[in-house]
Amino acid sequence: MVVMSTTHTQEALKILLCAADDSFFRVPSTNPRNTYTVLRCHTRNRRTRCKVDILVPPLLNIPLIPAEKVEWDGPSGVPVMPVVTPLAEAAGMGRPSPVALRR
Repeated sequence: MVVMSTTHTQEALKILLCAADDSFFRVPSTNPRNTYTVLRCHTRNRRTRCKVDILVPPLLNIPLIPAEKVEWDGPSGVPVMPVVTPLAEAAGMGRPSPVALRR
């Protein structure tokens, strides 16, 4: 999940999601040295769960998208957009890679 926010940390966003929707929940990291929690989500049938990664710009070179191009999620009030757009931008789709330019 890519969240376009400059005011919320990843941990704060996890807490917001868990408070807004009970299908989200946090678990401690399997590495006891890590201070972050891992966000998980129950599927609709509640039999399975999946890990949810929250990406906030500029993490992984994801650009901050202008607010008018971002959809606002009703229940949680969190600004969101499809992950493909910012990841394609961050990956440099359509531009030569730095490795290719060095050759």
